Amino acid sequence: MEALIVFPVLLSVFDGFFSKAYAIKNKSDNSYGFLSVKSIAGALLCLALIFIIQKPFNLSAGPFAFAVAGGAALVMTQILVMKAFKDIDVSIVMIFLSGAAILPSLMGPLIFDESINLVKAVGLVLFMVSLYLITVCGKKSETPITFKHVLLLIVTVISNGSIMIIQKIPSKFFPKINMISFAFIMFSTAAVVFALVYICLYRKFAEKNQIKSTCTFGVLSGLCVSGNNLLSIILSVSISAVFMFPVVSIGVIFINLIVGKIVFHERLSTLKIIGAVIAVIAILCLSGIGI
Repeated sequence: MEALIVFPVLLSVFDGFFSKAYAIKNKSDNSYGFLSVKSIAGALLCLALIFIIQKPFNLSAGPFAFAVAGGAALVMTQILVMKAFKDIDVSIVMIFLSGAAILPSLMGPLIFDESINLVKAVGLVLFMVSLYLITVCGKKSETPITFKHVLLLIVTVISNGSIMIIQKIPSKFFPKINMISFAFIMFSTAAVVFALVYICLYRKFAEKNQIKSTCTFGVLSGLCVSGNNLLSIILSVSISAVFMFPVVSIGVIFINLIVGKIVFHERLSTLKIIGAVIAVIAILCLSGIGI
């Protein structure tokens, strides 16, 4: 069963690849059409699974409200990620995204009655060091990272970490709900928001070839991100989250270093590799593996 972890890793990598490829192909175009298609594709996949599995919707007011909040956080994260992909190396963006687990670790004592021990504290410090090294590395790339880019990445980490916290709340406080329905409400909320923004603010539709690329990349990216979320939920039943999520994050970091180098011709410097390795050690510390 543990071998199946490779699929969430690959889905995360493919999601990043399709999003980055769209950002490069449509650098001057807005991303709301793409994000609308992406969220709709994710919601439709969840809806199809609800009908296939035939499990009751089973969402009371509390979980429903958290799902909507998760959709709002998803909207913010997707917008920030697309902005980051336009100017920043995909490998750097994905390392920051993988480090979003830092927020649940910090909030654990307040929300989930979890403690922060010495090892986790060291992990937090190490992750800060890795982000600093990666940022310094980014300043030496062909498209240098500015202070504005650093702020963008930090806000992205907070936003993505908020999604992780919201996804963890149902399993802690509402363990009997249908998590596929929860994911469906999240993606549906994001789809509605993006669609309304696109229709209201961008009434002039793109040219035919732009619509084609928007739909193609949006559907592929949406299926990847929703498939990743759903598969993670399914695997978490049989595989410890303490083992699964760190392994997925580590796999995503290193595969994206390779993808960034081969596909997007990003500079793979010694400093970036050192930063990635320190990020991996930090994730292991934060997860508590072996503790």
